[in-house]
Amino acid sequence: MNEILSFLYDLQENNNRQWFQEHKGEYEKAKEQFHKLINRLLIELSKNNAGFSGLEAGDCAFRIYRDVRFSKNKEPFKTHFGAYMAPSGRNSDKAGFYIHIQPGESLAGGGLYCPQPDFLNAVRTEIYNNAKEFKGIIHAKSYTSAFGELSGDQLKTAPKGFPKDFEDIALLRYKEYLSTKKFSDNEVLESSFEKKVLALFEVQKPLNEYINKAINELTK
Repeated sequence: MNEILSFLYDLQENNNRQWFQEHKGEYEKAKEQFHKLINRLLIELSKNNAGFSGLEAGDCAFRIYRDVRFSKNKEPFKTHFGAYMAPSGRNSDKAGFYIHIQPGESLAGGGLYCPQPDFLNAVRTEIYNNAKEFKGIIHAKSYTSAFGELSGDQLKTAPKGFPKDFEDIALLRYKEYLSTKKFSDNEVLESSFEKKVLALFEVQKPLNEYINKAINELTK
């Protein structure tokens, strides 16, 4: 992991194409190290998560190159390595697991990020009909110890189609359902980092399953 953080530290200070080209070898080594980590995580995830068999790092890791066409920030490269592990890989519209390595900003977790409207409505409907199970997941000691509280952007008012006086309306205001835990650079460099990430993913699994059950019912 040291090669990854070292390269990203330097990239933060030199985010331009000329520097990147001159240090392409360092990038390739860092990328290889990150992909090895993702492949090891995928092997473990495939043991007890449906749809993960056969996935490889190349299916899940995001490109380091930024799309700057519609952004005021014209820096050409991301200053992190990230991967989304879910059935069908990084472009999956299902809940999955995420890891993000960036100096001072590393994190891991998962959930449902920026879902399409009908999928989000399906999840909200499932929570409306079965809030007890959902609250049991996000209020479980294992979850709160790992992630604290559920995170994600929220509406200021109740979503359309749901009664405003619903007892758990706060849970329906979420526009995405995410779990995140940050790691310091020192933690990322520890030999136990990989095991800690896998332990987080195990805690995240029931939430993913709850969300994906709602989506799968919609897409039958």
